[in-house]
Amino acid sequence: MTSLDDDLVQHAKAVARTVRDTLAEWRARPPASNEAAANELLAYAARDVAPASSDAPSICAHIG
Repeated sequence: MTSLDDDLVQHAKAVARTVRDTLAEWRARPPASNEAAANELLAYAARDVAPASSDAPSICAHIG
């Protein structure tokens, strides 16, 4: 595996953990709608794969 592959694997694992944790939270507090659920998951996934450096542009800025 190359370092790029390692980075992709780490991003995928982070997003998978976030989805698992979010689904567990939704058992107690379901989202208001399917659209709200999708928006919430997309925002979390963007956060999980955003560059660590504050100098780099944030992926979250493109979610709307």
